[in-house]
Amino acid sequence: MPIAQLISPQALDLKKEQPGLVILDCRFALEDPDYGQRSYADGHVAGSIFADLERDLSGAIIKGVTGRHPLPEPEDLIERLQAWGINADSEVVLYDDGPGAYAARAWWLLAWLGKRDGVFILDGGLKAWHAAGLPLSLDAPSVIHGTFSGAPDASLLLSADQLQQRLGQPSLTLLDARACRASRVKWSRSIRLPGISPVRNAPRSPTTWAVMGVSCRPINSSNALPESSVIVRQRSWSRIAALA
Repeated sequence: MPIAQLISPQALDLKKEQPGLVILDCRFALEDPDYGQRSYADGHVAGSIFADLERDLSGAIIKGVTGRHPLPEPEDLIERLQAWGINADSEVVLYDDGPGAYAARAWWLLAWLGKRDGVFILDGGLKAWHAAGLPLSLDAPSVIHGTFSGAPDASLLLSADQLQQRLGQPSLTLLDARACRASRVKWSRSIRLPGISPVRNAPRSPTTWAVMGVSCRPINSSNALPESSVIVRQRSWSRIAALA
């Protein structure tokens, strides 16, 4: 699957008036679900549209079945992308506060539905935008309804039963995308599956995209991920795409 391209604040500032460009503000806070909407109202990159993790980028929660942020229904997501003005050939820029975990959620959903070209993530998020001395806007964006259509790529998902069947295979690498402490403490409370250990822990870096870890140690030449199928596990879908 194509990797989303990074775009610098300066490059986005130069192209933010480009016809057909769609900018999505994906800011969110797990501990404060209304944070993103409030922050957007206080100021956003000019022309950007707010994309809410829970209302726009997640489906309905089914207790005991789904996680906190399950995938949305494809038809609902396509309608939302069209409402945001996205077409098949649109360039799309995604950002959050930084480093980009929530923006990556939107990138993964676009790729899941087949939109894999012309998608960018603001490198460093709004923190980098502020650091570059660039302004925010309070103006509502002007949006022309888009025509994007797509279909979900089933190959990007794996059920628990499918994973269980593949455990122990040398070609499989399983990443635990939870924070290090959660990985240590809560893994013992998770469903125990034969062959589930060792699991590589790959927490997000607080500042960059490049850092992943094994038992909270950075991956290097001595413990690098093999050329294999990589499966990422987390309690919530909200940030797992940053490691996809």
